Amino acid sequence: QDLLMWADPKKSGMTLGGATVAYFFLEKSGYTMLSLLSNALLIIVVACFLWSNLAGIIGRPPPPIPKIELKEADVRSVTDLAVAHFNKASAFVYQVLTGSDMMLSVKVGGGLWLAGKLGGLFHFFTMIYMAVLVAFTVPKVYQLKQKEIDELLAIAMVHVKKYYAVIEANVLSKLPKSAPK
Repeated sequence: QDLLMWADPKKSGMTLGGATVAYFFLEKSGYTMLSLLSNALLIIVVACFLWSNLAGIIGRPPPPIPKIELKEADVRSVTDLAVAHFNKASAFVYQVLTGSDMMLSVKVGGGLWLAGKLGGLFHFFTMIYMAVLVAFTVPKVYQLKQKEIDELLAIAMVHVKKYYAVIEANVLSKLPKSAPK
């Protein structure tokens, strides 16, 4: 949170600058993230293999690679949490796909349509970079200009409620609330 609120401007600036440079090189290199990740992991595997084999020959210690082991209790607690979230998500998907709540299905459909349109305008990493950029700028700007922004948002909400009431009266009120069972 301190990073996004620019409590330490040097650290925040370096992080945002690093993200900008990484995004720029990734976009201009022509590589995909999968190919970059695969090549990086290949270099790590080859380097560790050579280090391990050459260490024995020249009398040096092998690379300090930790052995990772999971405790059964930790895995069970994470699994229980994951099952609960999966069941909740599955119930939501079932509700959307069966049309038992028509409004929810329409909202999800509209959201997916909007996401598809935005996805067609930008590459995946451009959207990720835009999210990083927004995360670094919006909280600080809001903190500095909170009064003005709140006033503008109140005006915008009045307009949104007015347009939503028109849509509600003309379209949404004619949709059934839920499908008969």
